Amino acid sequence: MLKYCVEFVVTGRRFEFEVRSSKKEYLDKFLHDLFSIFSTYDEEKDIHVINGITQNNIEFREALLSFVNKYVIDFPELNALQAQLNSLSEGEIFIFIPSNKYSFKDRTIMGFYLKSQNKGQDFEKLKNDFEINFKNIIDNYEVLTFGEYRRNIGNKNKLQRVCRFCKKKSPDVTFKSKAHAISEAIGNKTLILFDECDSCNKKFSEYIEGDIIEYLSLYRAFFSIKGKDGLKRYKGKNFTLFNDNGLKLTFDSLDDRPKNPKENYEVKLQSQNPICLQNIYKTLCKYFLSVMDVKELGYFENTIEWINGNIEIEKLPKIIEITTYEHFGLQPQLITYVRNNDNENIPYAVCELQFTCLKKIFIIPFSDKDKADFSQSENYENFKKTFNHYEKQYNCAYNDFSNNKKREFNLTLNFEVNKNDS
Repeated sequence: MLKYCVEFVVTGRRFEFEVRSSKKEYLDKFLHDLFSIFSTYDEEKDIHVINGITQNNIEFREALLSFVNKYVIDFPELNALQAQLNSLSEGEIFIFIPSNKYSFKDRTIMGFYLKSQNKGQDFEKLKNDFEINFKNIIDNYEVLTFGEYRRNIGNKNKLQRVCRFCKKKSPDVTFKSKAHAISEAIGNKTLILFDECDSCNKKFSEYIEGDIIEYLSLYRAFFSIKGKDGLKRYKGKNFTLFNDNGLKLTFDSLDDRPKNPKENYEVKLQSQNPICLQNIYKTLCKYFLSVMDVKELGYFENTIEWINGNIEIEKLPKIIEITTYEHFGLQPQLITYVRNNDNENIPYAVCELQFTCLKKIFIIPFSDKDKADFSQSENYENFKKTFNHYEKQYNCAYNDFSNNKKREFNLTLNFEVNKNDS
C-alpha cells in the first residue's frame, strides 16, 4: 500500500491529509491534480510551480470542489478536507505543504506569517520572541503536536497489527475494540490507536487509566467534557458536581455546605475513588508511546515494561503542572519533544498534555537513549534549564507522582463572593 501525506497550516492550527492507494499510477495522477490546485504553470520552463501560500477565494474553492468531485468516491476522506478548508474566512491566507520535511521551527514561523497576514500581528516580533524563548528547544528537539485534527495511528489491517505494548499479533490477540491514544473519557475524539490489542486496552483501562480520569474529574465536569457516554457528573462521597446549562454543586449533608455563603469560603470535596499517583504518570507515558512512530518504540522497552507493571520504581522525575487558559481546548492534545542529538545531559523524550486549562509536562523515564537519572535533582535542573520557556511564561508547580500506593483524593475549592453582584 502506497501513501502520501500533505499538510495545511492555517492561523492558529494545522492539519494533515493522508492518501493511500495500491495503484501507483492512480496515486500519481491524484497527487498531480491536487498539486495543480496550489500551483501556477511556468510556460518558459514547462513546469507547474507550487505556491505554498494560498488565499481562500472563490477561484480556489471552485478548483477544490472540482477536484473533490472527481476523486471523492475513491477517497471519501476528501469530504473532511474540504470541510476544513471551507471553514476559513473569505480571503484568509493559509499555507499548503506538499511534504512533511519541515521542522517545528519552520512550521511555527509559518504560523507567525499567517498571523501577520490574517491578524495584523508583527511578524518580526513574533519570530524574534520565539527564537529567544525557544532557542534551547529548537537546538535540541524535534517537536510534534497530536490531537488538533483526526488521526489514525498504526496499521489499518487488523491481521497485520502488532500491539505496541505486548508485541503480540493476530491470532494470539484480537484488535476488535477502538483504542484511543488518549483516554476517551477526558474528551479525546481525534486520536485512534490501531496498534493496541484488546487485552492491553482492557488491562490499562482497568488498572491505570482510571486514576488519571478520577484526578481530572473536576475539570471534566466543570467544562462539560464529553467522554464515551456523553457528559459526566462528578459524584464524590459528600458532593455531586455537574454542568447542565450552568455549573451545579450539591452536597449530601448540610454539614458540608458553606456556613455563610455571603462571605468568601472554601469547600472540601471528598472523592469516592482513591488514586495512585504513579498510575497517572504511567498513563501519561502510555499516551506518549501511543502516538510515537513505531520505529522509536525500541528505545522505550523498559518504559513499556514499567507501564505493564513488570518493573517497580520508587522515584520518578517530577511533573510540571500549569494552569492557564492560553491554549484552552476541549479536545486534549499532546506535544512531543524527542531529542535530535547526543546531548545526554537532557532527557531523550519529554511530553506535554494539554487538557482544558491544564498543562502537564513530563519526562519519559527509562529510555535507552538516556544515561542520566532525571529523578535526581541535579539532572532535573538540566531539564528545567532546557525547558525554561515554561517558567518564563507561567507559574509552574513541580509535583512528585512517584507514590505507588492508593490514597484518598480530596479537593479544596475556594470561592470568592462577588461584592458587586446584586
